[in-house]
Amino acid sequence: MRKIVFYLSILSLFLTGCSQFSKKTSTADTIYESYYRATFENTKYVKATNYKVSGELTKLPDNTYRYYIVIDQPQVAMYNIVVFALDDYIEFGQSNKMMASVGIYESSKYNMVPNQVNNESNFVKGVVLSGDSSKDRIDLRLMVEYKDRSGENTYRDYLHYELSSDGLVPYDEVNQ
Repeated sequence: MRKIVFYLSILSLFLTGCSQFSKKTSTADTIYESYYRATFENTKYVKATNYKVSGELTKLPDNTYRYYIVIDQPQVAMYNIVVFALDDYIEFGQSNKMMASVGIYESSKYNMVPNQVNNESNFVKGVVLSGDSSKDRIDLRLMVEYKDRSGENTYRDYLHYELSSDGLVPYDEVNQ
């Protein structure tokens, strides 16, 4: 009888944990989808002025590519940073991969303040996104969102780049 009670207790804990995980994942998935759709549907792009954006594309042995996008050198205080990278201009639900992001699935909030770094308090020097692609030139659309110090104002920048082995180039400069 004790074994049955013990196993039922374990099963109950397991099911409770799974439902909590499912709720957390569901919320993050909903947020991910909203950022994906917003980035996909956006048509107005800006140049990054409050931070620096750089990128690198590396060819892998299996003839695919891995990219790294770095956002650093903030010019303003940026709190609760979220970055979403859409590397294939494919509508949500049609893509078979997760897009690179920072600040959606992590439990930590990332903050960047000029000339201040304290990793233990989540004040970082920069954030890095990484993704994979089969292409050697990527039409990259970024959404960078952050709050000001008060937490009352939210800023969202949409950026458009072409990324190749030559580096990251603003999309409006590609065809000039």
